[in-house]
Parts: sequence; structure tokens; C-alpha cells
Amino acid sequence: MKKNAVKESDKIIAKLTGQENSDKELLISSIRKLRDRKGFDDDIKILGKQLYKILLENGLNESEVINASRLLGKIDGFIYQKKYDIAQDILEVLDSLEFCPLTDEKGQRIFYLNNLIEAAILWQFILIPSPKELGWTISSRNTYLILKAQILLEKGKLKEAEAVANYILKLNPVSFDAYIILAEIYKNTSAIKFKRYLFKAYDICYTTADLKKFLKELSYYYETKKDYTTAYAVLYIISFYDDISLIKSSLNRLIVEINKKATSQFSEPSINEIIQICQKEKVSYYIKEDIFKLVCNTYFDVLVNDYDNTYLVNACKVIVEDISRNTPDLSKKIEKIAQKARIKKKAK
Repeated sequence: MKKNAVKESDKIIAKLTGQENSDKELLISSIRKLRDRKGFDDDIKILGKQLYKILLENGLNESEVINASRLLGKIDGFIYQKKYDIAQDILEVLDSLEFCPLTDEKGQRIFYLNNLIEAAILWQFILIPSPKELGWTISSRNTYLILKAQILLEKGKLKEAEAVANYILKLNPVSFDAYIILAEIYKNTSAIKFKRYLFKAYDICYTTADLKKFLKELSYYYETKKDYTTAYAVLYIISFYDDISLIKSSLNRLIVEINKKATSQFSEPSINEIIQICQKEKVSYYIKEDIFKLVCNTYFDVLVNDYDNTYLVNACKVIVEDISRNTPDLSKKIEKIAQKARIKKKAK
């Protein structure tokens, strides 16, 4: 298998002409085709490195050694500058270095998640019945593929963006960002699909950053229905988690629309009135209770069983503190209970 992989990469590299665009297209299309076949992982890496070499030769100011974190920073910059093609090329390089088979040697399913909380959500709420063991690992490929899909979305290549988003969900069925991208794809063409994907995203939302993104998109949904009062209320909820100045211009735009339809001048509703509007429309404006409990329970289990794993403890704590902004010192309370449980466990 290895010999075939080397021959395949040599064969593709031999076709390179020295023409930047045609060479890049050949390498990228070859990498994508080989991803659908087994036994060509080394081959894909060789072609990815060849693609990186072409980028360096044509102006990419970077070291010959591929540094993923530095390149991700550059990608963000290129996306901000709307230089989508170069951002996409760099993502192809990074993606080529990530090996993510869907099954292990025994044929068991493998998932590629962002953290332990996602594994807990997948285990408890998505896989029914829950498996005895869950094969999963943390992978940077989630980030690379999400960025790919976002770039395709920005370029108006909706079918390609949808294909990447659906592929992400094969690797990571609890990818909030993948569902948001699918919602964005149907934002202006199908209100039903737009809302459906939004709530699929909400079902697995476990950070306030994600919740704010959900509320912003949901506000747009009501705006398209010309229900500007509900759109205003949903958008205003974001101020419960962030500085209201960040959404002030959008709120003012909605006030203009409300005043066009109203018989009297708009007066800003109270917090209670905002909540009542959302409750009347059955709009969710907080992390779901079962997700909230799962996050807290996961942190508790980590503190009891993996207390010495500083990285894991800190990663879970950040998420707990993020979702418990209205419950002061929740993480400290969990830590105290876990400490007692840990002492009790050691005494047995």
C-alpha cells in the first residue's frame, strides 16, 4: 500500500507544469480525490507539502516549516481582507496534514471533536442508545473545515459550502458551527430550512458565544417575517451576555422598521417585557437546561477522576464559568463538592 501511495504522489507531481494556478488546481483536486480512498494518507501529506512549496515560491511570507498556529492567524487576516483564494489554499495545506479516518482498525466509528463537553453531548443526546465506549479524539480538522465552508459561503458557492458542512457533521455530529453554516446557506431561500438548522445548532449549544450567534440569526429570521418587535426582543437578549453597544446599531435599525408600522412612537420595552415577548414566541434565550446540567456534571466528573489533568480541568472550567454568568461562583461550588467526593473515593 505504501509503495502505491508513493507512486501515486510521484505521478501527480510529475504532471506539474510550473504554472502556479494550474499546479495548485491539480494538487488540490488530487488531494480531494485521494481523501475518498483508503491507503493514501502519506500521499496526501506529500501533495500538501508540495502545495505549500508553491505558495512559498509565489509570495507567501512564511517559514519552510509548516507552523499551523501561525498559518491560522494568517488565514484570519486574509479572510478579513477578503483574499479568500489564498486563505483557501493555505487551508488545503493544513487539512492535508490531518489524518481522520471514520473507523478504526476494528471497524469502530471514530469522531473528531473539539473537547470533552462535545463528547459528553454526543454520548448522552445524539447517539441513541448510548454506546458502552465512545471512540473520539480532538482534531484541528474541525477548525480547518469550518473555515473552508465559511469561505465558500462568502464566495457564494453554496452547494460546495453545504457539502463541506455535511462532511463536518460526519466527523463531528455536534458541530454548532456546521449547523449555523447550513442555516446561513438557506437564509435567503428557505425560511423553514433556515429555522430548522438554527434550532439544530441551538440543541447542541454549550457556550454563550454560540448562544449569541444563535440569537442574532434568529432575530434575522423574525425580521424576514416582518415581525420587527420579536426581532428586536430576540436581539436585545444578547445584551444579557454582552455589551449592548455591540448590537445598538442593529436595534436602532429595527426601531425604524417598528415605527413605520406603529401608530405611536416606539418606547423601549423593559427587561420583563423583552422576556415576555420571547416566552410568547417560545424563543429560547438561555443554554438548554439538560446541556447546562451535562456541562456541570462533566466538570464534576473530571475533578473527581482526572484532577491532576490540569489542561482538562481548566478547559472544562472555562466552559462552566461561561454558561454560569448569572449563577456566581458555580464552578467553586462544584469544586467543593468534587473535593469531598474525591476524598471519599480515596478513603474506600
